[in-house]
Amino acid sequence: MKIGKIFFFCILCLCVSKVNAQEADIYFPKIGEKIKDHVFTDLVNYPDKSFKISDYQGQWLVMDFWSKTCSGCIASFPHVDSLSQQFQNKAKVMLVGLASTKDLAKTKDLFATKSKRYNLKIPVAFDSLIGKKYDIWGLPAIFVINPEGILVAKAIKLDSTLLAEIMAGKSPEYRRSYGEHEKNEISYSTLPLLTSGKISNGGTDTSFSYRSLFAKWNITVPTYQIYGFEDQEEIIGGTAEAIGIKATELFRIAYFGRPFWTSLDSNYKVFTRKLIFEIEDSTKLAYFKMGTKKNGIEANRYSYSLKVPDAIYSPENMRKFLLQDLERFMGLKSRIELRKIEIYKLVVTDANKARSLKTKGPSYALHQASLANEAGFYKNEINPSVMIQEKNKAKYSLYNTPIDKMLFLVEQGINSLNHFDYENIPPIINFTGLDYRIDLTVPGYENDLNEILEVLRKNGIDLVKGEMEMKCIVISDAENLKTK
Repeated sequence: MKIGKIFFFCILCLCVSKVNAQEADIYFPKIGEKIKDHVFTDLVNYPDKSFKISDYQGQWLVMDFWSKTCSGCIASFPHVDSLSQQFQNKAKVMLVGLASTKDLAKTKDLFATKSKRYNLKIPVAFDSLIGKKYDIWGLPAIFVINPEGILVAKAIKLDSTLLAEIMAGKSPEYRRSYGEHEKNEISYSTLPLLTSGKISNGGTDTSFSYRSLFAKWNITVPTYQIYGFEDQEEIIGGTAEAIGIKATELFRIAYFGRPFWTSLDSNYKVFTRKLIFEIEDSTKLAYFKMGTKKNGIEANRYSYSLKVPDAIYSPENMRKFLLQDLERFMGLKSRIELRKIEIYKLVVTDANKARSLKTKGPSYALHQASLANEAGFYKNEINPSVMIQEKNKAKYSLYNTPIDKMLFLVEQGINSLNHFDYENIPPIINFTGLDYRIDLTVPGYENDLNEILEVLRKNGIDLVKGEMEMKCIVISDAENLKTK
């Protein structure tokens, strides 16, 4: 009995030591600090069986992290491959595929498919630990490490100009990638925008009962930090903020509580995301002109912060106050009107081929139940379709799915191709007239528009441009609105 207790105690100590060792291996790399070493052993397009970050002491190293669920990352593969070749004598550029042990084979198969399609030469490492170890919160995430092993940049997007400036020792502005712990440190859960919680002129600078504030977005703060405007939100303290947002997005937030919506949303067929401008005063158009992107940053992003007494707080009121502030701030007026706009039309080009897509399986519920315990089954909670992936193969299958739900797949393909420029991407409207559910399989997990259209065209469906009347947000000079 005594020996058994000692044995159990030893095993317990070993387990605790292992957990502590794993936790000790996790840290949150900050710009300006030497990055901890990591060994990669699962490599493609690399001459050796393994590599360590420390192997690249004395030269520049760029690690571009991605996963099978990041369509923007995957769409950038050809660009990153070109960057790798362009800087091959100056820096080592590598893709790093983040994947759990369960998803590793499928992630590798996805890269193999894209590598063959785009003739990729860039080395890629696959790893299940580094995402947590390096506190990678969102993707894309690109680390630039100098020859001394110092992490000098964490970017969302990297082009040749930005990389050259960083390597030249400059401090260019760029869209930052933030770790989860970094983002939590500066999130809305701490302090309102432009406050410190310290004594200021008139008292503590967070003690106000009501405040409405516009500011130019500061690059040190993450973009798309939005809360307090959408129904069903429970925000304590009567606060709402939208950080790093375009003026056009602020107007959509003021009307709808969010900066954009997808084809899965009820707004999609009714309201276009694009704003209509009827502004004669050209100086006011400057609020909306984004200008040329530099290092992934667009000019004219704003941060808005609103604090009201709890008694009058509601998302509806916060939207109303934001709209009033926007119109006062810019000297403009806005309204909703019906206008003819450009759209994409999903149409049938061959009815017989399209009919071959008609689902042949049992009901959605029965099929879902039958696959619930099978390897490779995955249900996307946003799009209530069944996606079946063959074991270790990268395939995206819609099973027993309404045509309207398939629009989301096409929409994501267009978004990826256009770098998610929701502002200027026309809505996609279903003109097929098909009233049955379909089965459809597209290679890959991400939404590659070329692959999607190839499959659709083989099955008698295509995407064409057209026009349609939809409701729009119309922005006018305040004086002009009175005459309308």
